[in-house]
Amino acid sequence: MRKVLFAVAVSFLALLSLKAASEISDENWLLFKQVYTLIKESYVEDKQSGEIIVGALKGLAKATGPESGYISKEKYSQIENLNKMKYQLPFYITKEDGFARVITSFGGKDFGVESGDILKGVEGKSIFDLNYPETMVEIKKDKEIELNCSFMKKGTLKVFEEKIKTATYFPPEIVKIDDKTAVLQIPCLESEIPVDLKESLKKFSKIIVDLRFCASEDIESAVRWAGFLFGKGDVKLLLKSGEKKIAYEGEGVLSKLKCYILVDSTTARGGEVLAVAGGQSFQTVGGETFGFAAEHQTLTLKNGDKLIILEGYFLDKNGEEIKDKPLKPDVLIENLSVKRDQKSYIEILNKLK
Repeated sequence: MRKVLFAVAVSFLALLSLKAASEISDENWLLFKQVYTLIKESYVEDKQSGEIIVGALKGLAKATGPESGYISKEKYSQIENLNKMKYQLPFYITKEDGFARVITSFGGKDFGVESGDILKGVEGKSIFDLNYPETMVEIKKDKEIELNCSFMKKGTLKVFEEKIKTATYFPPEIVKIDDKTAVLQIPCLESEIPVDLKESLKKFSKIIVDLRFCASEDIESAVRWAGFLFGKGDVKLLLKSGEKKIAYEGEGVLSKLKCYILVDSTTARGGEVLAVAGGQSFQTVGGETFGFAAEHQTLTLKNGDKLIILEGYFLDKNGEEIKDKPLKPDVLIENLSVKRDQKSYIEILNKLK
């Protein structure tokens, strides 16, 4: 038992530099010790020392951001394998105050859930106590499989059940408006860029890039798409040490065309990063975005466990952090339709004249 306690204590101290540790008052150290002692002495069940301290470590990690997490080395292999998983319950989520809240479903398709609904459990397993990386292990799979999911409806918190199949990430689609105008829908940044997409876009002189329902956390893919669509440039994020530039470069297939970047509240994370890149050359239109675009880093602790923490927030064109503050489009469109058909796009274009 002492060896277990020592190992997790080392992990705890690894989170604190000597300088940071010195900033913790004696009063707070005593408070931590008191809570630990009371749990050991008074809690109805016998809690192992290591279990208590790991819980404290998870609490520390959670305090750094909604999608951060403390991961044991045993569980981290599952996290690493997530990049290989090509199937996922067909919606993007974020952790917020312990709840797994749905940002949007893939491509706005109707899978029985709406933006703002809370994912309560998967196959009878509660999601509430899981951090974001652990939650993703439950919703990402390596094949199409039907999962029993329980949700709480936004607003009412009424519990409802749905059987939902995992799905591959939706590919980009082109919706033709007329001979000169088309819409490029990009609901999932994780999808591959089709080899014929460049030639298909060459047929048009005006493009709407529809980033609604695009809430991927995959920042690398957002940068890849930025180079392909817009050419050469960079996006900035603010770290504790100062600004950092992430450069992108690619074919810039839209760089010489007339374009608009269409966003709304379902545009989040990587979708917002791509909107910032596009907004450097073209007007953003639509509604305000979700308001969370960040980069995370994974740190290895002395006992092999991992700490995934928020490293910095991306900046909008005004140099302000995309942190609980949505991107405001250059052209706000009132009563923006969520439909993605030709008629709805024509109505949007008419409002832009």
